[in-house]
Amino acid sequence: DMHIVRAPGSSQWESAAPLPVARNSAASAVIDDSLHVVGGRTVARGNLDVHHIYDPQEDRWRDAAPMPLAQAGLAAAALHGRLYAFGGERFGENERVFPESWVYNPATDAWTSLPDMPNPRHGLGAVTVGDHIYVIGGALAVGGKRTTALVDVFKP
Repeated sequence: DMHIVRAPGSSQWESAAPLPVARNSAASAVIDDSLHVVGGRTVARGNLDVHHIYDPQEDRWRDAAPMPLAQAGLAAAALHGRLYAFGGERFGENERVFPESWVYNPATDAWTSLPDMPNPRHGLGAVTVGDHIYVIGGALAVGGKRTTALVDVFKP
């Protein structure tokens, strides 16, 4: 649960308030200078639907509306003041790769479903370029199987 930050222009890393729930395979994006961290998993709890927002000015985290579905290995990107989340996977019982995608509106603290991704996958990346989000790579099957170089372009 360690959290370290480096201020722009600085060469030093500093300790910051720890993330409330330590996890792996989460996704994050920055909206209005706040860091949103969504989803992920722990060994003990499996996939998580948690959503935390870090305010660097106050060095504190706050809870936000949880994701509608517990997803790990997902990707996230910010566009026009909203958080977009794509894909992911679930291990073990009922394992699967998620096609689901979501958008979070900070003004209402609410998630809305988007159309499913055309190519469900996990371990993928997402990046905003102009008015589009490029959803890149990942794997089409649970674990590291069937990796792909697919690129889907999401246009809100």
